[in-house]
Amino acid sequence: VGILNFFDATGGDLCATLLAAQKSGSLRGTVTYDKLGEVQKCLESDTTLISDVSWKFNYQLNSSNKFQYLFSSTNKYRNRRGASATTAVEATTQQTSDMPKGIGYWGLPMPVHTLTHTFIASDRLVFNTMYTYVHAGFYLDYQDVPKQGSCAQSKYVEGATSNADYARDAACLWNIQARTNRTTGFNDRSLNRSSQTNRHNWEAKTDGTYFLTGRLGGDHSVKFGVGYRGNPTLGFGHQSGGARVTMQCVGNNQNNCGGGTIVSAGAAAGYVPYQAVLSRDTLSNNFWWTYNGYIQDSYSRGKLRINGGLRYDWQNSKYTGGCVAPNLLRPDLLPSACEEATNTDPTTGKAVRPFSQFAPRLSVTYDLFGSGKTSIHASYSYFFALKLVVAQSLGALGDTINLTWGPNASSGACSSTAGASCWNDANRDSVIQLNELIGAPTSSNARFDTNTGIITPAGNIVDPGTKIGRTREAVVGAQHELIANLAVGVDFIYRKYDRGTATYSVGYEPGNVSLASLYNPTVQTHTDSVTGLTAPYYITCTGCIRPSGLAQITVTNPDYSVYRGVDFTMNKRFSNRWQGSIAVTLQTNPDYSPEFTYTNPTGIEFTDGMNTGTRYLIKAAGAYSMPWDIMVSGNLNINDGATRIVTINGPGSVYGGVNTKGAPAPISYSTLTFENAGTTRMQPLSLLDLGAQKVISFRGGKNRLKLMLDAFNIFNVNTIVDYSGNNRSLATFTSPRTIVPPRVFRIGANLSF
Repeated sequence: VGILNFFDATGGDLCATLLAAQKSGSLRGTVTYDKLGEVQKCLESDTTLISDVSWKFNYQLNSSNKFQYLFSSTNKYRNRRGASATTAVEATTQQTSDMPKGIGYWGLPMPVHTLTHTFIASDRLVFNTMYTYVHAGFYLDYQDVPKQGSCAQSKYVEGATSNADYARDAACLWNIQARTNRTTGFNDRSLNRSSQTNRHNWEAKTDGTYFLTGRLGGDHSVKFGVGYRGNPTLGFGHQSGGARVTMQCVGNNQNNCGGGTIVSAGAAAGYVPYQAVLSRDTLSNNFWWTYNGYIQDSYSRGKLRINGGLRYDWQNSKYTGGCVAPNLLRPDLLPSACEEATNTDPTTGKAVRPFSQFAPRLSVTYDLFGSGKTSIHASYSYFFALKLVVAQSLGALGDTINLTWGPNASSGACSSTAGASCWNDANRDSVIQLNELIGAPTSSNARFDTNTGIITPAGNIVDPGTKIGRTREAVVGAQHELIANLAVGVDFIYRKYDRGTATYSVGYEPGNVSLASLYNPTVQTHTDSVTGLTAPYYITCTGCIRPSGLAQITVTNPDYSVYRGVDFTMNKRFSNRWQGSIAVTLQTNPDYSPEFTYTNPTGIEFTDGMNTGTRYLIKAAGAYSMPWDIMVSGNLNINDGATRIVTINGPGSVYGGVNTKGAPAPISYSTLTFENAGTTRMQPLSLLDLGAQKVISFRGGKNRLKLMLDAFNIFNVNTIVDYSGNNRSLATFTSPRTIVPPRVFRIGANLSF
């Protein structure tokens, strides 16, 4: 699945003209219906290629012992990930999989090794033991790295504390500052950040099955097993050029873009500076592991089938540390940083607490009349979350630190507030030079030490009573065969998602003081001058201190959600030359946000208890065998429209109390929500796909040729599935970002020999 019909400015002169019009805010006057054919030549689709190599060896030592070695290597490549009408090609991502070299790797991407041993102890007892290693990893990288260029990949260098360890040619996008225009929403010049992700996995497990007959009046199939899994995870991110810049049209108004010319503050039209942000590379590095075991029994007697089981999981994590290089522009403010591996909380000196839990499951099926045509069933299950890496908070290399100069006034001028920081873009090239940064920047992280340039780890005290996330599910339903080979069914489903972990500042966790209590209970209102709509918001109480930089504690999250749904199904097995299925799902899944699930109460009234998920899904599929053994098929999907969270312009900076040093700490409301979530939705989506296949056999059936004809989106709908923005105060509110791709026909052939 790739991106269809994104705008590529390199497609010709008109494409370049359209890009210039986009930047200048005059696109609507440039594109006319008589040019649509030419505009289509500017539309491209990204290259998406999935390749796979695999092999398997089987060996049977004797009648009781069988061995299997399975290897697979899969690569997913995309050359324009993230492309859109408002993202230039150089700001898109080239996605590739990790291709390690060495023994057992062979330079193949994402190698997977699986070794299996089957031991048949007796005619009643069988064991399967499996060991698996997955070398998973991928890059979201620049357009000038291989395959499309020669610049080095954005790969973490272990222990590197100097930018010399990441040396690239000056022209490589690694060294180019990303640029955004906040008025037009256009991104160009380079990625904001490139990234590398490693998600390796070791797993060893043994499963056994024991068959027992004639016990308690029925037959049993007892399954049991134990296992281990370990996952080291590394995530490395590089800020392109060490910085990103944000420009704006004068007055932040698309009518004042002035053809995209960069001008000085005070000009009537053109591009002017808004803000400059410097960042350091980030590194997330941890190891998580788990042990587990289970036992379950499947019991059958007459009309009754009972399945019951119990699972146990234990998990823990540790932080494995590393180093990041200094910022390319200001190594004095953002120097290199290194951290040691640890699983000890720096605040308490205690090791990270592991999590463990038992999960029961039970299901019952009863054949009402003993004919196998009508049955009722019920089940109840517990599920718990896995992969909870608490230890990552013991380090701070993964925390983003942004040092911001600005924002400037909408005219591009520096703020008149004494001591305010500013980026003046003195030479009007929209590239940050050090002499253009005025004043002291503001930091995005309260734990950032301006004297050392280091972020203090948050630490994480795990409360002894903390419970990890769980899901409780109950299903009740019935199945009935109406006529031969055609059955209908209905299921009522209930799920409750609760518990889970949440991190709070010490002293402001559940059971203590809620940060929401620092806000004035009197509702403020703001009326947007563009739309005339009014929305509520909150400010803090007078003189209240908004704490920051405190130690962290992990406790049970009071947030929860409840799913209720009903599934109606009809299934027709293949007979009389046709088969088919229909499924209708009606559902609701509201989220509930009690106290302590939020800090600022602004907007919580519009989301608490609201259902933002899909309310209904309809799926129908069928196939018919026509004369001459031509098989035709169809697939219909009708989905409820996605929720659109609509906002309006907010009041901007409002009173927010003071920080821990007594300085004003204003709150900025650039947008406000004014309606219940789920009130505004996208249009429902109806997609019908059709296909036809004909198989031709020859050489006595040893070889087969399959001819295929497929048609997608038969209705040729152009439903909008995403907009450029959800702020009703801006023109982008009605500007589509993504629509359903048009009708497509595909002809294919498959030869088996």
